[in-house]
Amino acid sequence: LMTISLSVYAQNAPPTLPENAPPLIYNFRIENNQKSRVYFDSSEPVWGSSVKGFKVTGKTLTGISINSGQTSGHYFSVSKPFTFWDNNTIRYEGGSNIKDDDSNGLNEFNLQYIKNRLAEPSGNGEIYYVSKSGNDSNDGRSESKAWRSIAYAASNAKAGDVVYIKAGDYGSESAVVRKSGKADNPIKFIGYKNVIGDDPTLSRNQDTRLDSNKMPLIHSGGSRGTGFSSGGKSYIIVRNIQLEGYEDAIDFGKSESCLLENIYVKGSSRFNILAGNAPSMKFIGCYSANAGNSGIRYSGARTLVDDMYVSSRGNPNMDYLISLYGSDDGVGSIIINSSIVSDPKDSHSQHGLSIKADDKKLEYVLCENIYIQDTEQPIEVRHHEVSYSVFRNIQCMQVHASASERSAGIVLLNGPHHNVFDNITVDG
Repeated sequence: LMTISLSVYAQNAPPTLPENAPPLIYNFRIENNQKSRVYFDSSEPVWGSSVKGFKVTGKTLTGISINSGQTSGHYFSVSKPFTFWDNNTIRYEGGSNIKDDDSNGLNEFNLQYIKNRLAEPSGNGEIYYVSKSGNDSNDGRSESKAWRSIAYAASNAKAGDVVYIKAGDYGSESAVVRKSGKADNPIKFIGYKNVIGDDPTLSRNQDTRLDSNKMPLIHSGGSRGTGFSSGGKSYIIVRNIQLEGYEDAIDFGKSESCLLENIYVKGSSRFNILAGNAPSMKFIGCYSANAGNSGIRYSGARTLVDDMYVSSRGNPNMDYLISLYGSDDGVGSIIINSSIVSDPKDSHSQHGLSIKADDKKLEYVLCENIYIQDTEQPIEVRHHEVSYSVFRNIQCMQVHASASERSAGIVLLNGPHHNVFDNITVDG
């Protein structure tokens, strides 16, 4: 069963409704001081006491509180508090007694993203520094006594430690994290330009050039090895780092609850970002270009890709740009606010947004607010296990039509079922 629906309301903005329309609830969020609540707003005052039919991925709802006579301040309660690492959606399958003053009940709705506003754990370990002028024989505890290599820092950091890495070309390094952090005490690797906290960035487009003067850069000219690996460890944060020219630039496979933010990766011979069987991951504001196979390939439950720019132009050409695979617990992943841009001259036909189960579970995936350009298969939904997922507000522009049976704006292969395609634009 496939449902195609158009012009459905957006629940993350105040809705405009006709008179006597059923009420809507929207703007689901976790506020910083209330870790056991999902707050929401309503289009008009509502009342009710039942959580029947509401489903939050990975959580059990225990109750609801309605702020009487108001359109905000309502919340659901959950049995187990949320943490910074949680990425969740909510849906409503009917049955609650929530109504407005005219006794209009809620319409059912499909997957909506729950914004997680919980603060990043600060940690209570040591602070270390890495710079081009440093030496690994130093103690690393100040900029004047910084370590020299990112790999040395990765092998020594432990739970709660923060490693600040100054901009510069660090050459061919292969950093492997040797210890896990903790949920409230992660290990952090944070790049900076001149002053800690200056949060360097690069413009993201098809012609983005990495710049070691802006943030730390590691690279392998021979396209061999891995640049930065989690070593299968968990609760790790990596921010403001550039990588180029590895076989697999970043490998966070078999890790859990890690954050990669503002990472720039180019030119891997296989995968720019690889994270197989890695649940509760966050990839935020990252850039990935010109990998031999995939810009990002990952699997795991309740992962979040937000504000990612993936591009293919030139050598190597990518086959898959964003590729989510199934896993033993492949439920509830989220891809939002991202851009996928290819080039008509690339030799690969290219899969833009690919959701593939490969005989593993892949359910309740939300893909929303995505721009895709110059691919032959902008949206690929593949295998029977891909189900109950939502593809909403996606623009597929300049689609490369060809004689291939797989050339289309939306490609459905091998029996995916019970998926919703809502407000999809296909041009070309």
